[in-house]
Amino acid sequence: MSSVGTHRARVMAELGEVKASAWKTGKLNIVLQALEKEVSLLGLNELERIGTEIALANLLRGLPDKLASSVKNMLTERLAQKKVDKLKLVGGGAR
Repeated sequence: MSSVGTHRARVMAELGEVKASAWKTGKLNIVLQALEKEVSLLGLNELERIGTEIALANLLRGLPDKLASSVKNMLTERLAQKKVDKLKLVGGGAR
């Protein structure tokens, strides 16, 4: 296992201990924080980002380059500000 893999495994084990202790003491905010750290460490939020980028690429396909770039920048900014939850394409359009 690589040093990064070893470090990741150690951090995951420690987060497991933190969660177990937090569950026992009823500190649910700590449980949620530990879960968020696990999601980040495992890259699970990266899968959603990639899905959003694919949806965005499908949405912008066929638009003139300048317009597509402008729309992409605007949507990317709004996603970063949490003003747009997700992009889902149904029948070729955003919904």
